Amino acid sequence: MDRKSVSKEQYLMMAVVSILYTFMLTKLFFTLDIDSRALIDVIFYSTPDKILKALSFLPNTHLGPYYMQVLIDSFFIVSFYPLLISLFLQSPTIITVVTISGLADIIENGFSLYFFSNRIFDQHLLTIGSLVTNIKFLFLLITLLLIGIKLVNNLRKKG
Repeated sequence: MDRKSVSKEQYLMMAVVSILYTFMLTKLFFTLDIDSRALIDVIFYSTPDKILKALSFLPNTHLGPYYMQVLIDSFFIVSFYPLLISLFLQSPTIITVVTISGLADIIENGFSLYFFSNRIFDQHLLTIGSLVTNIKFLFLLITLLLIGIKLVNNLRKKG
C-alpha cells in the first residue's frame, strides 16, 4: 500500500471507520448508558468464565444501549475489514487472515445478541463464544503483524 494507490473511496471508508470507532470508544459520545465490563468483545484473552463474569454486569432491564453498541460495532465490522482487504488486495495471506478475523467478529456479535436476548448462559455457548472472541483477536493480531512486515519490506525496498 502506498499513498498513490489509495482511492477516494478508500479515504472515505477510512473516515467512516474512524467515526464508527470513535462512536464505540466514546459510547456514542457518552450518551449510551453501558457498563463496558459487560461487553464480551473487549475481552482480549477470553474464557467461558470471563464471558460469564462480563455478562453478570448486564442490567436486568433497559438493554437498548447494548443493542445500539452491537449495531455500531456491526457497522464498524462491515466497514473496517473490507477496507483492510481493499488496501491489501495483492496479498492473499492478509486477505485470508483479515477475513477470518472479520467472520469471527460477526459471529461474536451474534453471541452477544443471543446472550442479551435470552439470558441463557449454557457452558457450551460460553465456550464457543470465548473461542470465537479469541480467534478474532488472534487473527487481528496476525493481520497487524503481517501489515507491519509488509510495510517494513516496502521501506527496505525504497531505501
